[in-house]
Amino acid sequence: MTNRAFIHSGRQTKRRHDGVGILLITLLVSHYLAQVLAERKCRPTSCAELQCYQPNLKSGGPHLVYPDGDGAPLMVSCIADVDGGGWTVMQRRIDGSENFARDWESYKHGFGRHGARSELWLGNEHLHHMTNAQRQHLRIDGIAFDGASIRIDVDGFRVDDESSDYALRYNGESASLTNVDTDDFLRSENSIFSTSDHDNNDPLFCASTLYRNGGGWWFNSCFGMYLNGVFPTDASRGNETYPRIVVINSSHDETPLRFSEMKFRPVDYRNARGACRNPCSHGGSCEYSAAEDAYHCTCTQNYTGNACDETSLVRSTVPTDTGIVFLGEAPLDNVLTATSIVGGVRDEDINAQLQGQSIIRPPPAAMLLQNSNDSATVANVTKHPTTTTTTTTTTTTTTTTTTTTTTNYY
Repeated sequence: MTNRAFIHSGRQTKRRHDGVGILLITLLVSHYLAQVLAERKCRPTSCAELQCYQPNLKSGGPHLVYPDGDGAPLMVSCIADVDGGGWTVMQRRIDGSENFARDWESYKHGFGRHGARSELWLGNEHLHHMTNAQRQHLRIDGIAFDGASIRIDVDGFRVDDESSDYALRYNGESASLTNVDTDDFLRSENSIFSTSDHDNNDPLFCASTLYRNGGGWWFNSCFGMYLNGVFPTDASRGNETYPRIVVINSSHDETPLRFSEMKFRPVDYRNARGACRNPCSHGGSCEYSAAEDAYHCTCTQNYTGNACDETSLVRSTVPTDTGIVFLGEAPLDNVLTATSIVGGVRDEDINAQLQGQSIIRPPPAAMLLQNSNDSATVANVTKHPTTTTTTTTTTTTTTTTTTTTTTNYY
């Protein structure tokens, strides 16, 4: 071989090696991106999405959601067993255990505990992000000290950003009220939020300065719905600093409430439930892992992968007339994460190994490495290898000898 031919051959070899290196890098990057995309699919933005991903979701919390998709996670309390579920709780008063007499910053970021029977305020900033992504339905439930139940349902609920003082918006014309005075409820529409240290209302109209012992609210007058006041101990102590609402009775009294709960979900939640798309394929469930502090798909039997979209494969040994051992597809629990054909690995084999998959091919002899003695060798490595079995079959015109060697790996 001339020097020129040798140099040319070396360049070709280098190009092949470079090409394999680029291929490996490309495959690794593609695999990583596929993992990231699959993980992002399993990130609920609200209790409505979480209940879509987990049909057996229990009410209470805390549950982890991602209001901004890829943003910081947020702990929330969900209601899964009321009117079809999918509710994210924004406010709850139940026993007076939580102090609602807080400043602007506390109401901005939220406070309380996210249990089934815990008091909380979700946070105005979180409310802004979660109620502006799509149209929301607000539901308010309350129980007065005399046992009367109140309920408010209204579409188009949203909270503006801080530059607008978290103004409250909704479509009052769509409201459905049970035992609640209509004028009392509508009085809060388009109101801006106030606390004792951040009074955005005219003091002549009895805004939050009057309620310095109470909590923040969308005040608009001395009267009207107010659910964040000092929690009452009995009905006789009702006054303007207590949680209250005007109920429908003979005198339209302002009645103290011993329980209130505000919650929201998408307006089209009921219609969307039928078309609910689970990011985990083949019946998998999007579950929270405390160890990983993140959601991931928990797959059903016979499936694996970040989105449960890969079939679990095991080594299938099928003897033939010639004694050939080949690989077949069997969707069982024992997953082969690497399968190599001795004597050389093709590009697609590398891709399969990088993605934790078995190599799936039909069983013709062309798959096997044939030597000059008409022998064939196949090696397999399982997901948790403790042994590797190599089977060599040699065939002559008169006798057949089979030798099996087992090697332990530690």
